Amino acid sequence: MKYNIAESIKSYLVEIGMEQEELARLTGYSKDAMAQILQGNDMSVETARKISVAVGYNFIQEMGYNVTEEILKAEQRY
Repeated sequence: MKYNIAESIKSYLVEIGMEQEELARLTGYSKDAMAQILQGNDMSVETARKISVAVGYNFIQEMGYNVTEEILKAEQRY
């Protein structure tokens, strides 16, 4: 089964009680752009990295990338 990063992100947002609008603000994307991103339309690694850092969870590890240091720094903000 293919890893669906958009679905993972949406599930995690529900888990932590964060709205898409807040995620958009934290990542610098517009609300409309974030809605498109979370529909699963070919998310870039850079976008996945920004989202991972913003919420403090490494979604892109499954894609073979690691942003652990940045995520740890982001967790300190909460």
